[in-house]
Amino acid sequence: MKNRPLRVFLFFSAITVGGGCYILLAHYFSISIPCFFYQLTGWQCPGCGITRMAIHLISGEFRLAFGDNPVLFCLLPVFAGYLIAMTRRYLGGLPLTSRTMDIGLIILIVILLVWGILRNLIR
Repeated sequence: MKNRPLRVFLFFSAITVGGGCYILLAHYFSISIPCFFYQLTGWQCPGCGITRMAIHLISGEFRLAFGDNPVLFCLLPVFAGYLIAMTRRYLGGLPLTSRTMDIGLIILIVILLVWGILRNLIR
């Protein structure tokens, strides 16, 4: 139990450093992970545009970030809240999710799947 704060710190540090390095590579050297779903099908997945969105968010270009992936842009506060709730539960020694959180996650997945279908029908 006493190592949990250290584990949380290391986890978020690794995510921050790794994500920062990826964004720098994508922004300055145009090195990014291609969307395999798009390469195989020619359709955009629900996450297509997330790298561009992150670059625009970091640059403070919120209008452009919204244009890259509007649904994920609008769901960012929800994902942040979910991550904060999971972290608090972990630090408190509770299971990572509750039944309510699981239902919320299912709703988020359905929203993203519907978005993935609609974005290809309306383009």
